[in-house]
Amino acid sequence: MIDKSTLNQLQWTLDYIEEHLEDVITLEMLEGVSLMSKTSFYILFSNVIGVTVKEYITKRRLNISAFKLVETDRKVIDIAFEAMYNSSEAYSRRFKKEYGVSPTEYRKIDEFSEHFPKASLIKMQTVQGDQEKGGILMNDSIKNKIVLDIEVKKTDIDETYILDVKSNQENMDIQNTEIKIKEVGKGEIVAVITV
Repeated sequence: MIDKSTLNQLQWTLDYIEEHLEDVITLEMLEGVSLMSKTSFYILFSNVIGVTVKEYITKRRLNISAFKLVETDRKVIDIAFEAMYNSSEAYSRRFKKEYGVSPTEYRKIDEFSEHFPKASLIKMQTVQGDQEKGGILMNDSIKNKIVLDIEVKKTDIDETYILDVKSNQENMDIQNTEIKIKEVGKGEIVAVITV
C-alpha cells in the first residue's frame, strides 16, 4: 500500500526531474529529493510510472528535443547536447529508435506530437463500492491552473476501469489525456496522468 506522503515524495521527484532535464540527474540526487533509499525509490518509481527512472528521463528529454526540432531552427547538435547526449550520432540513434525517423526527418515533418508527456500522480480512495473519485491540480505550460475531476468505476469484465474525466478548462483536449490506473492496495488506486 502506498501512502499519500510517499506519493507526494514521488510527485516532488517527477517535478524535480522536469525542472532539471537539461542538467545531469543522478539516482543519488533523486534519492535525496524523494527522501527514500535509492532501492526503494527505484522500485517504487518503476512500479508506479511503468518505466525505469532512467528510461523516463531519456524519453522526457527526447520529447522536449522533438518540440525544439519543430519549433526552432537550432542545430541538431545543440539540441542533442541540451538533451544530455555527447554526440549528434548517439542522439540521432536514440531519437530514431523512439520516433522511427531521424531528428532531421522529424524536423521536416514540421508537426510536433507529444510522444512522452510528463506524468502526474493522484491517489484515489474508494468512495462507494467499486467507484473511486479523485482530482488533480496541475499546471500547464503557461501556468494556468487545471483541475481534473476523475470518476473511476471498476467493471466486472477483466477487472478494468471506466474513467469519466472532466476539466475546468473548456479548451482542454481530454481525449489526449492518458491515465494509467495502478492498484496499490485494497480500495486504493493511483492514477498516472499525462497530458
